[in-house]
This record gives sequence, C-alpha cells and structure tokens, in this order.
Amino acid sequence: MNYFPDRTAAGNLLADQVAVQFSGDNTLVIALSEGAVVVGAEIARRIHCSLYIFASQKVAGDSDGEATALGSGGVFSYNTAIAFGALEEDADAFRMYTDQRSLNEFLKLNHVAGKDGTIPRQLLKRHTIILVSDGLNNALSLELAAHFLKGIDIKKLIIATPIASGKAIDKMHVLVDQIFCLRSVESFIGVNHYYDLNAIPDDKTVVEIMQKIVLSWDRTDTESAANN
Repeated sequence: MNYFPDRTAAGNLLADQVAVQFSGDNTLVIALSEGAVVVGAEIARRIHCSLYIFASQKVAGDSDGEATALGSGGVFSYNTAIAFGALEEDADAFRMYTDQRSLNEFLKLNHVAGKDGTIPRQLLKRHTIILVSDGLNNALSLELAAHFLKGIDIKKLIIATPIASGKAIDKMHVLVDQIFCLRSVESFIGVNHYYDLNAIPDDKTVVEIMQKIVLSWDRTDTESAANN
C-alpha cells in the first residue's frame, strides 16, 4: 500500500502540522537524506526558515568507492557509501562503527551543509532544530543526528517524518522533544514503498531546492508589503 503520492505531498501534510506551532524565528530544518530534502523543503518554505542537510565528506588519500555528496561550494566526493539516511535501509552497513571511537570518527565525516556549503556548528546554537526524514525504519539516522547535535546548545530538537515503524517511534520518544509523524507501521517495508512517485533529487537539485526556498520568501515578503 502506498501512503503518499510523493515526498512533496507528504511534506505539505507535515508542514500543516508544524506551522501551527513553529515559525522561522530561531528555527532550522535539517534533512537526514536527499529524499528528506524534498519533504523538509515544504516545512521550511511554510515557516520561512533555512533548510540544511547532513552530508559526508571525502577522506583524504583514499579514492576507492567514491560517491557524491553535498558540501562546501556545492558538490564534492566522499569515499563512504554510508550516510545518515541510508542507514534506515541497511543498518548492517553500520556494523564497522559499533565502538565509540569508530562512531566518533564516522561523525567527523559528517557535517551540516546548506545552499552555500558547510554550516559551522556554532550557527546551530540556541535554535530549534527540526530533523526531517522521508521514512524511519530503525531510527539509526535519527540517533546519529541527535548524537551529532548533543554537544551543541540547541533550544529544542524535533523530528518530522511522514512514516515510521513502531520501534522507530519508541526511539523518537527518547531522543527528541517533540514528534510529528503522519503514519505508523509495524512492518516497515522500505522508504520508497510508501510513495507512488520516488524521484530522489541529485546533489545539484538539492542545492536548487534550498536556493528556491529563499527566493520564495523574497516573493512572499514583497507581495505582503505591496498589499499593505
């Protein structure tokens, strides 16, 4: 059974709920994957806040198995296929990071990126952070994001996702201050299963989505000023 026409439609439904309580003042949306950028864009656009994404960076001196990711200046390469969002599909891929030292090394490869590149951690301070996923199975991506943000003095941590498994929801209650989840399923099949259309943006499109959100604020502000 497909629950949502696409990620944009799911994002709009989440935005309806989030916008009732939050505005863009001291609020940031951070997507956990490229697919989550599409969902998060609708929330960020509705409440007029910035949209970021967790991204991985290249490990110097090793070019084997390169993939692309969003980073400083737009797009760069990284040599690990493991990113936060991917862990919802295959938690076994994370086995090499089971001890604390390896976990810390993995998190060093990740950072928060925006339309203009890497975002300094200090800029997240004293903000309400809305983490957005396009689907949570084991909530490992949420755990990693929460761990990444643990040392930052943030105001509040929110999770927004169209769909999640029961076990993921149990973890949400431990990790975040507030939950926005449209549907809960006991047997999580896979993120793409719950969308009729599964267009995942590439890195260039991710940057464009972020840029267009800011442009939409400008148009909205201009129209509002003209009407007044």
